[in-house]
Amino acid sequence: MILELKIKNFKSFKDITEFTFIAVENEFLKDNYSTIELNDGEKINVLKTAAVYGANASGKSNLIWALRAIRFLIVTSRGYDLDDEIDCYEPFRFEEKAQYDAVEFSLIFIVNKEKYEYNIEYNNNTILSESLYLFSNGNKTPLFTRNPSGQEDIHTVALGQILKDQGLEIKVLRNHAYLSEIGNKPQETILKIFSFFKEMEIEPVADSIDMKSRNEKAAKEILKNDSSLLFGRLKRLLTIADIGVINISMEELSETEFKFPKNMSDNLKKRLIEDNKWDIQLTHRKYNGEELIGEENLPIKYESAGTKILFGLGARILSVLDKGSTLLYDEMNTTIHPKLFQLLVKLFQNPQSNPHKAQLLITTHDTSIISDSMMRADQIWFTEKKENGVSELFSAQDFEGIEISIPFDRWYKSGRFGALPQFGEIDYIFNGDESTKKD
Repeated sequence: MILELKIKNFKSFKDITEFTFIAVENEFLKDNYSTIELNDGEKINVLKTAAVYGANASGKSNLIWALRAIRFLIVTSRGYDLDDEIDCYEPFRFEEKAQYDAVEFSLIFIVNKEKYEYNIEYNNNTILSESLYLFSNGNKTPLFTRNPSGQEDIHTVALGQILKDQGLEIKVLRNHAYLSEIGNKPQETILKIFSFFKEMEIEPVADSIDMKSRNEKAAKEILKNDSSLLFGRLKRLLTIADIGVINISMEELSETEFKFPKNMSDNLKKRLIEDNKWDIQLTHRKYNGEELIGEENLPIKYESAGTKILFGLGARILSVLDKGSTLLYDEMNTTIHPKLFQLLVKLFQNPQSNPHKAQLLITTHDTSIISDSMMRADQIWFTEKKENGVSELFSAQDFEGIEISIPFDRWYKSGRFGALPQFGEIDYIFNGDESTKKD
């Protein structure tokens, strides 16, 4: 589970920015957090969900992108060639010095009832520092530290005794995260940490095409086994969502059913077949006037945008809940009714539907999930961008005198927390028309 995140000089978060999933000590909406007892006896209350609000371009999505960058470095960077630049190097670009400075991340998290801290600092082509610590009985023990002294292409990593005993003393290329390099080594601690990051499901809204593909992939994996628990749950989720769906079916199409132009390449044909080989249909009741006369299957491509989103997103959420992993989703409410959005968030907050302590972090403009006593103050965050382009991130809990159970939706809409867009007058758009008219 994620506990705390620190960001510096990444996208619009130029200054040190902190986010936390640690719950304030208060039993209001107790189901909204999990109490984790670590192996050393420490108990930590960890929030299951958090939501970030703010105007467009205020920096909400950049919190999701930051976690995506950490995951990318850990899971993917070992595939870089030496001359490759680090794709997720995105410093603050609206200040002369900052645009060339390093990006820095620090993440505290729990894996297998142990608390760890991972730190990484990097520029466009080099990991400048990297470390992993284990917390135990009030002490912070280094598992490894990396602090190269110059611009060498190959870095030596200093190992703590735990990893040294496992024979993990390897050198790494300057643009490879060490945790990425050893992520597939047969060492139990490292394998579990690597899996924690690999299983994170992260969706920035700018990745909408990939997001659609990954949502559909999750649904197809569930539907391949129509006797599985997840298949039954997905079917029941669509049923209670009141969209008229009573069943789901999926059939694999034969390659002979696809027709292609003669000059199409085999690789393109193969990719198109792979992307479209599953015929998914949703079953609806069929009527003659008011009389129920049977059922009708409708190919999913003819369903509404909202139904398609719910089908894929619902499958993905159920998969995350089943694994007890983390879902970080930008603008999750898009094309979904507010009541349905509430339902999806509640899946994470309900102990029965979330027994494995999965976490959800979302950005949204939809205030339905902060009404009706659904969320506590420590679950609600805001972003606001200053005149110089720097984003600030703050929690509802940061405001003096704010109780954990206030009516957040009304207070936010009234502007008490800020983080709302400030528009100019509509007339301004048209007042310049005269100067642009041709004689």
